[in-house]
Amino acid sequence: MKLWIARDQYNDAYGRGCLTLHLYKPHLNRCGRWEDDTADGFLCVLSKDKFSEITFNNSPQQIEIK
Repeated sequence: MKLWIARDQYNDAYGRGCLTLHLYKPHLNRCGRWEDDTADGFLCVLSKDKFSEITFNNSPQQIEIK
């Protein structure tokens, strides 16, 4: 299954933004958060500690869950 993962630009004290998982490719809204235009595309918020290789600058990225 292919999904999209993205990290918001808003950072906590450790330099990590909110990490979200989506069914469809999200876009950056005017508040600096990733969203898509579907009712069921947003899946969940992941722990900020996970996937440190995903940054705001390289988001969104498509990943594959096997």
